[in-house]
Amino acid sequence: MLSYQTFIWCIAFVLTSSFTPNCVRDNQFKFYTFPIDGCSKFFSEKCRSQPSGRFQALGTPSMVKIGETDVIPTCAFHRVRGLKYIFGVNSGIKVLATGAFTDLSQMESVNLAFNSIVELRKEVFTNVSVLSMDFSWNRIVFVDSKAFASVHGLKQLNLSKNSLVTLPVGFFPRTLAHLNVSYNLLTRIAFNSKSFSNITHLDFGNNLIERIALLFSYPVELVNLENNQLRNFDYIDLISVELLKIGRNRLEQVPQYLENLNANFIDIAENPWQCDQLHLLFGQLTSLGTRLVHKNTSTADCFSIKGKMTLLQPRSTACTEDYDCPGYMSCRARKCWEPCEHSMCHKTSNCETKNHKFTCRCPGKLLSDPMDVSGECQEVECFVNKQCGPNMICNNRKCTKHFSFETIIKLSNKDADHSLSESDLDIEPELPWWYDTIPKKEPSVPVPSAGSATEQ
Repeated sequence: MLSYQTFIWCIAFVLTSSFTPNCVRDNQFKFYTFPIDGCSKFFSEKCRSQPSGRFQALGTPSMVKIGETDVIPTCAFHRVRGLKYIFGVNSGIKVLATGAFTDLSQMESVNLAFNSIVELRKEVFTNVSVLSMDFSWNRIVFVDSKAFASVHGLKQLNLSKNSLVTLPVGFFPRTLAHLNVSYNLLTRIAFNSKSFSNITHLDFGNNLIERIALLFSYPVELVNLENNQLRNFDYIDLISVELLKIGRNRLEQVPQYLENLNANFIDIAENPWQCDQLHLLFGQLTSLGTRLVHKNTSTADCFSIKGKMTLLQPRSTACTEDYDCPGYMSCRARKCWEPCEHSMCHKTSNCETKNHKFTCRCPGKLLSDPMDVSGECQEVECFVNKQCGPNMICNNRKCTKHFSFETIIKLSNKDADHSLSESDLDIEPELPWWYDTIPKKEPSVPVPSAGSATEQ
């Protein structure tokens, strides 16, 4: 009979121990089978096929190729001695069952690209040591925060070309060096290097990112943010980066926190920069010792128009696409046209061309109502909240202070004839969305430097 202390110890062990699937040989393939080819480095066992996935019939393979299957079942890869490579590219895989990869200690890579996997659940990988994992070209929409909790030694993770809208980057293995999540549907990223110690390459390119907050306290080689929806930086502090790519975004003005970008090279190509802001940007980058990576881009027109320098070859009026024309022209019917000559801007606004498209801008301090399709410019303080400053809202076309919920309750309880004191209008600063990830900095709104970006 067990002693009381032994009983308590057993209960505690069960409660604290990690998930371990029941992988005894009798039930390992009770519900699912899947075809594999097991390949060994030894000539005598070179490659053998097994339609039921029973590794005992294959000897000790160092590589396994997965055949056509919908499901990788529980215990599919369990304590396969000497196994280093799992190759399941274009195998039709849809589901990775819980505990499918268990107790694998010598893995170098798991490649499951070009499949139909929709999610990466927790405990799919249990006590797995592997250097590289590739899940690109799937249909992944969800990655559980504990999906890689039992993965050890991971250096490279490829989740590109999926349908991710969120990403638990703070829960990835600390050993990670290369992270590729390009070509997804991400709209915001907050990344703090305190959760990692080996990251050198970050690829967030070709997403829908509008908000970005990055903090790196050690040097990295690549941060790719190109082809997103960035208009500014929410917060960026890079102690050292070899190449920063921010091309093909919506940057018009010098972004804030530029002084925190210690980049050796920067690619700014094909953003709709305002010419005066571009000159200011070049000056600041020069003072920071950052070198530009030049590409054919409409930003060069800022210089060629003013006759200061020409970065593009002269173009003829014949064209097949917009980029055959200067940035202030568009390609229509195989000819370069100036959009502003045929624009639909209201007579009170000015037409400007950037990156082959026209924009209607109100002169001076005049503003247009975003809900008014005519685009008429009017002399008002605001139409929408974003036309006001920080902690301000637009009320009856005037910018007023944004009251906290507590202040509103206080105001509702006051007598209508009682005047408000200044303390009633005190506003506590709202924490930025990235503060939980990067709490190092104070959540106050930064004072923009000369040329800093502000939303139009």
